[in-house]
Amino acid sequence: MEEKRREFQNLSEEEKQAHFEKIKRKRIADICKEMDDQMTTLLKKKSGQYKDDDHMEVVDQNCNIEDIDFEKLEKEKEEALAKIDIDPEERRKKYMGLIHIIQEEITIKNMPKLKQPLMEHQVEALQWLLSIYNNTTGGLLADEMGLGKTATVISFLAYLKEQKYNHGPFLVVVPKTVLQNWQDEFKKFYPDSDLGKNVLDHKGNISKHLATHSLVVYQGTADQRETLDDIILERLEEIEKEKEEVKDPKMRKKSLLILTNYEQVSTNKNFALLAPEYEVVVVDEAQRMKNQKSQFSICMAEKVNCKKKILLTGTPLQNKISELYALLNFILPDLFDNVGEFSHWFSAPFREEMDALEQNVSFTDEEEAMLTKNLHAMLAPFMLKRMKSEIFLSK
Repeated sequence: MEEKRREFQNLSEEEKQAHFEKIKRKRIADICKEMDDQMTTLLKKKSGQYKDDDHMEVVDQNCNIEDIDFEKLEKEKEEALAKIDIDPEERRKKYMGLIHIIQEEITIKNMPKLKQPLMEHQVEALQWLLSIYNNTTGGLLADEMGLGKTATVISFLAYLKEQKYNHGPFLVVVPKTVLQNWQDEFKKFYPDSDLGKNVLDHKGNISKHLATHSLVVYQGTADQRETLDDIILERLEEIEKEKEEVKDPKMRKKSLLILTNYEQVSTNKNFALLAPEYEVVVVDEAQRMKNQKSQFSICMAEKVNCKKKILLTGTPLQNKISELYALLNFILPDLFDNVGEFSHWFSAPFREEMDALEQNVSFTDEEEAMLTKNLHAMLAPFMLKRMKSEIFLSK
């Protein structure tokens, strides 16, 4: 290594820069190859998921899964990966085809029974959420603020109940400042369903219609939360009992949807929130989860048990690899399971060589933007991101 350092020092500044560029170009190509390998790993895990009876019980409604030859399809997809070049757009298209295998179309006939109609772009987002539900473990709905993500998620939960016969339990975690808005949106879009009816009346007392109400707005004093704990645990028992006694999912009635704020999700209080295995967990304003070391992020990742995760954010995602990684790690921990910063993962394979040459390891803004663009391509199957300008100008 000492000889290599001396050889490097004898190079001109122009030759040194060219050497650095060569190393980084190779690393970018290696990164893209690593992304493909990671995606292949995910495909193999998905193959096992497709054979999981518990997973397919809730997915195989309106999907015609028996017509899909998954083994043949997975082989074809792996072969397709080997042909991907470094172009981010080509990679994005390939990744989309790799992940979104099971198709289920939302039509006028199977649209959830909402009191308010969805706009066209919300129906498209609902279709995407359904595909995420059928094909993978989570996704990031990153539409710009003002495009109606709340109503879209309510319609998604309504669809799961009406068409997939999945009654939960579901968990929706939101900032305290928007919790009332979520309650209002439930009343506006889905008032006639048990999922839209609070187990407590307007005075905070247990509703006399508790047996047919399934929305638990989890907040309040310690005594109030203790009452809600009892309601949650009792409803979980009822759901499990009904699953044992009623074999046909279409005939089951018991549901549970918990709506709460960030402050209530903790490792040292409100243990009833950590009791269920949730069918779906939704986190609003998920940009707050970019800090993986926050108590909320740690609790959500380690203590909240769920099958599917949906993150919502209307804040533009920055081109920072570590910030994107934090969200990816929560949605797809099996795929993005590196505990360090993603940027370190990018640079690690050539860090030793650069250190030996006594040079700093860093990407320029342009290079990091290119890496992030390729990362977005890998993220494409798991993220829907649209701006108001492109939605409304296209009409």
